[in-house]
Amino acid sequence: MRGWLVPIVAVAACAGSAQAQTTPTPSAPAQTTAAPSMNDVMKLALDDKLMPALVLFEQVMAANPAASGMGAQYWSFSGDIATADELYARREVDTPSQPPPDLSQVRPEPAIEAIVRAAEGRRVVMINEAHHAPRHRAFTYRLMLALREAGFTHFAAETFCSGSHCGPLLEDGAPMGAGRTGFYTMEPVFGDLARQAGAAGYTLVGYEIRPEQQPPPGTAREKYIDLREQAQAENIKALLDADPNARVLVHVGFGHLAETVTGAPLHLFGGRLKELTGEDPLTIDQIEGTPQHDSEHDTLLYKAFVAQFGSPAAPVVIANDPEHPLDVYRVDLSVIHPVQHEVNGRPDWLAMDSYRKPHVVALEPLGARSLVRAFVAGEPEGAIAMDQMLVGSGVEAVTLMLPPGSYRLVRQTEAGENLPLGAVSVD
Repeated sequence: MRGWLVPIVAVAACAGSAQAQTTPTPSAPAQTTAAPSMNDVMKLALDDKLMPALVLFEQVMAANPAASGMGAQYWSFSGDIATADELYARREVDTPSQPPPDLSQVRPEPAIEAIVRAAEGRRVVMINEAHHAPRHRAFTYRLMLALREAGFTHFAAETFCSGSHCGPLLEDGAPMGAGRTGFYTMEPVFGDLARQAGAAGYTLVGYEIRPEQQPPPGTAREKYIDLREQAQAENIKALLDADPNARVLVHVGFGHLAETVTGAPLHLFGGRLKELTGEDPLTIDQIEGTPQHDSEHDTLLYKAFVAQFGSPAAPVVIANDPEHPLDVYRVDLSVIHPVQHEVNGRPDWLAMDSYRKPHVVALEPLGARSLVRAFVAGEPEGAIAMDQMLVGSGVEAVTLMLPPGSYRLVRQTEAGENLPLGAVSVD
């Protein structure tokens, strides 16, 4: 269940800007400048200063290499997936000692079609992501559209702002920055997932622990985890109770969807929701079946799948049959993703079945790195970019992946200056 607690850091970011980090008062006596913190980075990112945030995070990681896991999330926001994957691989994780699972009885099936069939008659489908892996959001985008056609009505995401302090999650159909839609929705694929879910007719809902559900300061971490999982389950239950016709696609982080049982060392959201509602959610894992940036870091499940079937050309699912368990946490299905390849400096999955198309942007070389961004023309100020990519100091062109439409292009410098690059239309 690798890394499933990571998103706790982001809860405060989206609990309303009222929980912004404190800063020294002007009258405070001069002190030695403190080393930058992850809170400082988060403040810059929420202020739409992602390029300066990355520069600052490099200082954070230099002082604390263990921060690389969180660094992977910020680099994924920038479109630099290769660096995000490399940073994620630096984390210290236990080497599995058990043998790979036996997949001799497994029958891989095309992922979307199999999930839609398995969702028949269910009110809740839960799918997870690693917070540094936009490819998981790209897959959920495809699933979201397919389940909408199958009658699903609500799209709930762990990252969405949750509570009475939140405004609309979309403004004129656009996902918004500064935590207004969410924290991880600052990443363009996730932002567009929210945008397109709204356009498809879903009602977007947040279910994360809300300010009034928060325990008092000083609560032990273990107790906080317990309360958070329970609050998430209660919030989805309230939605289901309020609308008997609601069918909900829930997008969670890491292992929160695990169908644990009362008395488990970690009794998680998925298991609690099942107990509270009597509904058996369809639970789908993407973590264990995603190849890493080098095969050395692949999971036992992925290694076993490749040994049995080879790497898939497109996402497939395999069932976690209780009689033939896959040695993953308690879920119904595992998605097995293809190996990622780069095309024009961007990952191949970002084409998203030709939804996004490559558009080359010519650049004047700068003496430092910058972030090239494409915003949907006509969306409100502060909306999330449709795509963005970190480029080096001497780069003269970059490929953005954009759906058909009109965009305004911006280049953000390391100092946070936003340089206009004109407008472009993609057919």
